[in-house]
Amino acid sequence: MPKVKGFTLPELIATLAVAATLASLGVPATRQWLEGARARTLQYSLLHSVQYSRKQAAHLRAPITLCPGTADCESSWGDNIIIFTDLNSNASLDAGETLLKSIATGNSGNRLNWNRSGAYLRFSSRGRSGLTGTLAYCNPTGNASHNFGIVVSRVGRARVTGKVNCKPGG
Repeated sequence: MPKVKGFTLPELIATLAVAATLASLGVPATRQWLEGARARTLQYSLLHSVQYSRKQAAHLRAPITLCPGTADCESSWGDNIIIFTDLNSNASLDAGETLLKSIATGNSGNRLNWNRSGAYLRFSSRGRSGLTGTLAYCNPTGNASHNFGIVVSRVGRARVTGKVNCKPGG
């Protein structure tokens, strides 16, 4: 009878046990890495959107509104953001006003919070916001290292901060 080459049952079980152990260690690390990548992508998208809104306001010499919504501003931050010329400054996309950009933020809408009254940012025709505020993102898993805020100054400049209050009521 010819000699058959292959694995014995104990060798196969030992190999599968090692593979399962490595997989169980790698999955959480991969999940953390993916959470961080999603947060960084959202951070870039939000920062770019605020900067784009400010530049368009100065370039077009018209008030620009950035707010949550798909066709009109909504009361709370959802999964989409729109940027449009807001000639009458009513935070509503009316006839004669131009939709400049629509951005899908993914499923992070309920994790975003603008800390000023009204769920929108408005830039004057000179590119100024007129107030200081923070658009905060709180990671749903509670990992504070992925939390961030986009701070908008009175003159309309935006910067990123890692210091945001994500406690309920805070």
